[in-house]
Amino acid sequence: MSYPHNQGIIGESSEASPFDPPIDVVLSSLSLLLTDPAFKYLETIMMSEFEEVDDLRAEVLVNSNEFSSQALNRILDQIDETIDDYRRSIAHL
Repeated sequence: MSYPHNQGIIGESSEASPFDPPIDVVLSSLSLLLTDPAFKYLETIMMSEFEEVDDLRAEVLVNSNEFSSQALNRILDQIDETIDDYRRSIAHL
């Protein structure tokens, strides 16, 4: 899946959905990528404080020049997969 670098309005605020995973869940999922040198800069991004997953995604997109297009797509896919898995798990509660 390919993502445009200017997806949506980054500064736009939106209210978090109760079905969105806590940021810690997404960060934990992304930490699995850190063993690959292609994702080295991701660790720097992950050290920042984020209130919502959209803030994390925006930070990744702002720093997209730090990643190859394949690495950037993998990061964004990992975020999306984590959100989908989280939503499926709470839907079954």
